[in-house]
Parts: sequence; structure tokens; C-alpha cells
Amino acid sequence: MKSQWSSNGVYFGLVRVVEIIDESETVKFVLVHMLGDSTPMMLKARVSTHKGQVEALLQPYHVTLFATNVNEITQDEISVLVAKASQSYKWEIKK
Repeated sequence: MKSQWSSNGVYFGLVRVVEIIDESETVKFVLVHMLGDSTPMMLKARVSTHKGQVEALLQPYHVTLFATNVNEITQDEISVLVAKASQSYKWEIKK
């Protein structure tokens, strides 16, 4: 999916993640919304009017990953986002 995306476009995708919580597999869906940092302003403005319809079409999903660059979309980033949403993320408290 990422190999087809460029920095001057608008993209939506759905990623399926299997998370194991208390020895049970749970399926979560992540909506990936990339609005490239080189996208023309008029296209960015048009996207804001269509975003709600696209989100409704791709429901149900659990969390959204918004990116401006394809390098921001990583498996680690998606895993942390899902873990935080499902409250299985281990927070570190620094003293």
C-alpha cells in the first residue's frame, strides 16, 4: 500500500491488526489517512469536504492514524496506537 503513495496526494487505507489481550486474539482496524506534505492547497481543501463520507464508508474502525509522509506509517506506530486505544499499552512513568 505504502509503495503506491506519493507526497503530493491524498490517501485513505484500512489496516487490520490482530492484538492479543489476556491470551485472546482481538481484531482491530486502523484507518490510515495520509495527506501528503506536497499536496496542492485546493486538493487539501476538497479533501476536508469528503473526509466524513470516506470515514463513514470505511467504518467500523477503532483508531485513526493521520500522516503527512509515508515514512510516518510504520508497523510500530500502528501497534502503539492500537495498544493505547485498547488500554493494553504499558506506560512508563519517569521520575
